[in-house]
Amino acid sequence: MKNLMVATLTALVMIAPALAWTNIRAVYDASGKTEINELSTIAGYDYSEDSMQVTGYIHEGVKNEGTLFFNKEITTPGAWEMTEAKEMWGTGETKFKKEVVWWTEDPTEDCCTGLLKWPTVAHIFTGFYTMNEEFTDEEEIDNIANLPVEDPQNPGEYSANYFLKVWDTDDDFYFKEGVGINMEENCEPHIPHSWRMPRCSEFCPQCC
Repeated sequence: MKNLMVATLTALVMIAPALAWTNIRAVYDASGKTEINELSTIAGYDYSEDSMQVTGYIHEGVKNEGTLFFNKEITTPGAWEMTEAKEMWGTGETKFKKEVVWWTEDPTEDCCTGLLKWPTVAHIFTGFYTMNEEFTDEEEIDNIANLPVEDPQNPGEYSANYFLKVWDTDDDFYFKEGVGINMEENCEPHIPHSWRMPRCSEFCPQCC
């Protein structure tokens, strides 16, 4: 009976899909000279290649001489899915870039349309606002990477797509953005809160 229970549990573990979820929040508040380099990727198991494969990434870089504050959040509720959002304020001289690259891994085509059956979908929003010039620049992108065109530079990746934008300013500014890979973008990140320091009485009342 014990062996039967172990075999049943093993079978259930093998059959059940792996449920994974991650949420990351970050806040930065500083003055002086700052350089930041960020990279986030999202992947899933590609049965056509029998291995884990990345389907998109977000690369960000910031250089600031002045004051800089940002609040960022990334959520991955499952394989192939990711949302990333950021708010940023700055003064002084600031230059920053946002690069988003995404493609479809699975080559399966729909029999009726000839398009890729399980394409990677991307949603991107950026909003940049200066305080003194009262200048506004917003951009919204929605893409379905469903063309069965293989990327010659990266075999096994189809309908590769690329977005790059660079901001350069010496004005006080506010910036917000959101990226969704196989999800709707969200431009309102939650500010993280630090855990409180432990108290002696919680672990060893007689020691205090």
